[in-house]
Amino acid sequence: TFFFSIFLSLTGLVLLTLDRYISIYHSLFHQTRITGTHVAAAVVFTWLLSGLVCYSPLLGWTCDTTNTPPDTCLYSVDLNYFIFLLTIILAAVSIVVIMNIRMYATLRR
Repeated sequence: TFFFSIFLSLTGLVLLTLDRYISIYHSLFHQTRITGTHVAAAVVFTWLLSGLVCYSPLLGWTCDTTNTPPDTCLYSVDLNYFIFLLTIILAAVSIVVIMNIRMYATLRR
């Protein structure tokens, strides 16, 4: 659950940054098109994505391919899963940093 909360917070931060970016660069689009339904759908998607990514070892990420006994499957997480998780986290952090730098430069002018 630790990774779930971190991943959920990170995806929430990406959504918040994306909302701020759209409101600055496309303000008319943001006021007319972004509704409560869109926000609710994004939040539900974030929860589902976080649950799927973080609990996939519990669902048997590599138990079938590594011939791991079912009772020890939870204790042996594949290196590919950590690489996958690290790639997603680095991509999300990069998106947040790049968007915030662009917004800062625009608002600074």
